[in-house]
Amino acid sequence: MIGLVTFLAVGLQTAPQSQVEDARDVKFDQLAPVVVIEVSRHPLSALETFSIYPYFAQAGGRRHLAARRAINMRGGQRVSWAVISECPGAQEVVLELERLPAPAIDIPGFGRDDEQGPGTDGGSFKLWSRGPTWPTAYGYEVAFESNFGSPLADWANRFKATLADCWQPDPPSTMGSS
Repeated sequence: MIGLVTFLAVGLQTAPQSQVEDARDVKFDQLAPVVVIEVSRHPLSALETFSIYPYFAQAGGRRHLAARRAINMRGGQRVSWAVISECPGAQEVVLELERLPAPAIDIPGFGRDDEQGPGTDGGSFKLWSRGPTWPTAYGYEVAFESNFGSPLADWANRFKATLADCWQPDPPSTMGSS
């Protein structure tokens, strides 16, 4: 029993911390990401962040690039890249993000009082975006987090599955070849 407790305590100390704050500051050719999604399946497992960057390629004008950072339990990471327009189905799944319903604010004991069941332990899906818009105004940034079974989790899983075969070890050139 002591061995199990020690293993869990060490695991909790080495589990990767949230990387959204770090990933939103990682630039690609001086461009900051406009979206960062973090996926953690379990508190003691590795996590992944996915960042979306708009960029300009000499041939083809404005493009969008996705970066995937797989962060292991020791904090090391492996980065891979995908050009969204070159990945079958990726543009459609990214467009779905613009229609993703945001969570409603629910103040317990006030208003509509949403009835929620207990959350699923472990998993976490975090979304951060620079420059969101309201129907008649512009916002600076938005962030929210959810668990398994939410619209965000479902979208993140579709995004990850759609881009699964498109990741490359090197990013494309921005002002050179597309």
